[in-house]
Amino acid sequence: MIPEFNEEMNQHTDLVLQQAIATISILISKNYNITVMKKEF
Repeated sequence: MIPEFNEEMNQHTDLVLQQAIATISILISKNYNITVMKKEF
């Protein structure tokens, strides 16, 4: 493996992971808010 290429891949993977985690967090919080609202009414 070329070290520079490997470093770029690691940075790219980190970005993808961060985006995925952020997206999942938003989906979970939306679903949580919906269930909380349903329980209140």
